Amino acid sequence: MSAADSTSSVSSTVIRFIFSLIHGTVLFFTILFIYSMYDELSFPSILFLMTTLCIASYGVGLVLNAFTQLITCPSVNGPQIALASLFGPMYVWIALFLVWAISSLEYPVLTILPETLTPLYKKAISRGFYIFWAGMYAQVIASGYTQVC
Repeated sequence: MSAADSTSSVSSTVIRFIFSLIHGTVLFFTILFIYSMYDELSFPSILFLMTTLCIASYGVGLVLNAFTQLITCPSVNGPQIALASLFGPMYVWIALFLVWAISSLEYPVLTILPETLTPLYKKAISRGFYIFWAGMYAQVIASGYTQVC
């Protein structure tokens, strides 16, 4: 392995890490924004959350995967980017479904939040935590596929 090979692999790893952080952060703030539109007595429906977050995840994934392929490959393959970006909605859907189906998953996050937060924001942050990690994991997997030229 030459020095140039190790430098390019480190930079692609850093790019994948930064892009996965961006993907997760965008999804986290998207769910906080959605919950901020509701009042204390109502929560957004799980179907609305799944639809909105999956569309947001796919859109962000398309952009980030296109940039990943522009940086690492000599040409851009649109169908490859579109297929790799499907990991985002898939993992977001799985994370939201698990948090909805197994409500005890929210307790570890809820217990560390301050008591001054309203129940609405506590629920948004607890769901956002899992969506953040789902977005990060999906982007790492997708960018790995888009780096194959």
